[in-house]
Amino acid sequence: MNDAEDRHLWKALKRGDRAAFRTFYGRVETRALRLGEHLLGSRQDAEDAVQEAFVALYRTVARFRGESSLETWFFRILVNVCHKARRSRASRARETELDEEPAVHDREPVGEAARLLDHEIRGLPMQQRLVFLLSEVERWSRSEVCQTLNLNPGTVRYHLFQARRTLRHRLRHYFQERVAANGKAKR
Repeated sequence: MNDAEDRHLWKALKRGDRAAFRTFYGRVETRALRLGEHLLGSRQDAEDAVQEAFVALYRTVARFRGESSLETWFFRILVNVCHKARRSRASRARETELDEEPAVHDREPVGEAARLLDHEIRGLPMQQRLVFLLSEVERWSRSEVCQTLNLNPGTVRYHLFQARRTLRHRLRHYFQERVAANGKAKR
């Protein structure tokens, strides 16, 4: 979407135009659910977070200044909602003294390697996970990641480097075993 279309949509949203909200929802729904699911660990929690982020967008669209794209602003809201949900979940777990693992995705990754990668991504520190997911999984530009997470480019590069290095280290043994097993099978 170009800047003129984005401005037109923004103005329609500010007027409370329901069709504009449906249009914007249709444009970001799939990516928002996927990001929410990665951050929260379940489809249901992601749906709740996306819904809460859209309610927040509706309530605060008049304050949007247009310094970033509307999508970038919305995803920043979504990331904040997901952080709040994780803190709330952690607080409830401490109160009840439960040490539960995050819920497994409703949408099961295909294959053992995908499940392992998904598990290791969820094990990254939050900033590294966010930068990795937005950059590598969602294929966002560096500037979009910087604006959404309110980070400078050097910090984004650092977190992406650290995430890649951590994942490479954690997954090295798995793939070395597979290569060795395939080599033996061919003999």
